Amino acid sequence: MENLVHNIFTNEAVAAVLPYVKEFLRLITWVPIVILLIRWVRLLYAPKTVDEPFAILSLKNGNTRYEINGYETAIGRMKNSDIVLNYPFISRNHAVICYRKNKWYVFDTGSSGGVFVNGREIKNGKEIITGDTVAFAELEFVFGASYDMDDSRDIYSSAEKAKKDGLKKTNRKSKKA
Repeated sequence: MENLVHNIFTNEAVAAVLPYVKEFLRLITWVPIVILLIRWVRLLYAPKTVDEPFAILSLKNGNTRYEINGYETAIGRMKNSDIVLNYPFISRNHAVICYRKNKWYVFDTGSSGGVFVNGREIKNGKEIITGDTVAFAELEFVFGASYDMDDSRDIYSSAEKAKKDGLKKTNRKSKKA
């Protein structure tokens, strides 16, 4: 038995098999790379649709609605803002609404008119929840999260509530009724 084991693992046997093992390892090294490349290309060409916005800002009178479609949304008078509010009392870079650590926040970015949450002016960031009144200078909005980002069981509850309250779905930018 010892001779058989010794004969199987001799230098000649290992030397004979070694090129095949090296070739096999060289070939399978490319498999994960090819798989990752295929996934990356599929992601590039996948449709990028958002059925429901992350959150909404609706003017208190209900005539205008802005959709928040990202984790950070710039609000101001400048054309490169995510939400453009073209009013003289709105600063060029008025505020930012962010989703951080499973909560929504609004930040005043040094505006001249101020940012108010439920009637109180904020100087730094302030957490906001569905139903809060958020005012940029004189312009008052009602904030509504479309769904709890961590709870997929009830993803349309706030959006359905907004529809019942008479809010109309519009594009990302404002549309006057």
